[in-house]
Amino acid sequence: MDLMITNTYPPYKGGVAKYLYELSSKVSEYRDITVITRVSGKSEKVKNLNIIRAIRYNKTPMINKVHHFLLCANYFIKNRHSIKNIFAGSTVPFGILAILFKILKPRLKVFIFTYGSEIIKVDTLLYRRLLKYVLRKCDYIITISNFTKNALRKYSSKPIIMIHPGYNGAFHKKNHNNNKTIKLLTIASLTRRKGQQYVIEALSKIDKDINFEYHIIGNGYQKKELKELAYKGNIGNSVFIHEGLSDEEMWEHYRKSDIFIMTTYQDGHDIEGFGIVYLEAGAYSLPVIATDVGGVGDVVKNNYNGIIAKTSNVRSIKDAIILLANNPKLRNELGENGMQNAKKFNYNDSVKKLLKYIS
Repeated sequence: MDLMITNTYPPYKGGVAKYLYELSSKVSEYRDITVITRVSGKSEKVKNLNIIRAIRYNKTPMINKVHHFLLCANYFIKNRHSIKNIFAGSTVPFGILAILFKILKPRLKVFIFTYGSEIIKVDTLLYRRLLKYVLRKCDYIITISNFTKNALRKYSSKPIIMIHPGYNGAFHKKNHNNNKTIKLLTIASLTRRKGQQYVIEALSKIDKDINFEYHIIGNGYQKKELKELAYKGNIGNSVFIHEGLSDEEMWEHYRKSDIFIMTTYQDGHDIEGFGIVYLEAGAYSLPVIATDVGGVGDVVKNNYNGIIAKTSNVRSIKDAIILLANNPKLRNELGENGMQNAKKFNYNDSVKKLLKYIS
């Protein structure tokens, strides 16, 4: 039996939550796995996948964390004889907990997931020491991009398993034509590093002969700022922010859009580890506008399935939008390449690769 301990898991939405769910779900097709997460909701068991969700007894974050850790420890102690592998959803704190379990059971294999931001977040001596300790004491490190893999080299010599995020949904071929209104789409949290503000600034500088709608799907603290920025640029009636959409509604936006755009940048230690949404856009034959930040280069190739704009550069983003908006032939070419690219990233192959390392 295997055990995964993580703070991020559905119904929480986000790339990491989706990634961990897909992997654990696929692993469960071959062996028993239990996931213990602090995300609220009912615990459930689906065939070989047992999901235990810690109940949030108190609004105080520290109390919830302690309760989650105790739940993980109690489960491990009771089932330690049957648990062979443990997957820590993060280096700190779950990696520390996994290493403690390994001290109790030395034959236990510990796998640590890494994404990007936590590797460059070495802003305190304590965190740096904890990070090095976990990465040197574990058995394997799982990472999602070449960017993170390269960053890990200075912390540990342990084997690094590259498991890219994947896409297991349907594929939709789109015939791009001279639409009267070009629909641009961003699906991301409303935080500054996702770059929606640069897209709005770029759109406000585009000539009026290009009609567009910009749809943003996500939640976050930047909603008010983005709305104000749109009206300041006289495009408030063309920018739409959608919160709390269902998966079906999100897929419908992919289907109706012409261009997917997410121009991220590094904000302190926060960086784009990969960008699953770029794969989803490709699955719907959408050309992509992105920036070469973090692990984005693993999934978006300039002039192949998208346009790489200069980071935080409004003019470069504007030029990329105009190029695609005025060229349906190019949108078709990049969109078709995006679909073929998305087909290369699937969780079935990823799990088969991971199973080679599992006891």
